[in-house]
Amino acid sequence: FLKKPEAYIITRKSLSKKGQLMKNALYCRVSTAGQTTENQKMAMNSYCDAYQLNDRVIYEDTISGAMQD
Repeated sequence: FLKKPEAYIITRKSLSKKGQLMKNALYCRVSTAGQTTENQKMAMNSYCDAYQLNDRVIYEDTISGAMQD
């Protein structure tokens, strides 16, 4: 489990009940409409590439917890 500001990578090297290797979950979020998750995704993908975490899925949240007009 790796935590960067507002971004998380959850790694799991175990098998599912069907015997398949489970995916690595990448989670990124931003708090305002003016922000994007692109930098977070680039950093997390670089980390995954470096540690050969190839089977991954990215989850993104925008405007999480912020009040909207």
